[in-house]
Amino acid sequence: MLGTRPDIAFTVLVISRYSANPIEAHIMLIKKVFYYLKDTTSIGLIFRGSLAPLIGYIDSDYASDYNTRRSTSSYVFNLGSAAIS
Repeated sequence: MLGTRPDIAFTVLVISRYSANPIEAHIMLIKKVFYYLKDTTSIGLIFRGSLAPLIGYIDSDYASDYNTRRSTSSYVFNLGSAAIS
């Protein structure tokens, strides 16, 4: 991917929760996102030049929550010096 729109990522995530059974309020939010996208077509992150190798880190902890005994894990992927995921 050479361009991305992190400014709408959270909004799309929340709206997508209701995609199986949307109500009128959800439809209005989707329309607002489309209006926003139409007005901001020139905004985005562009990676230029040579792209450094993709480096990923992951950490996990087996059953570390003493109350629920649930495991936790997380990750980060870097492209050059920027965290991209």
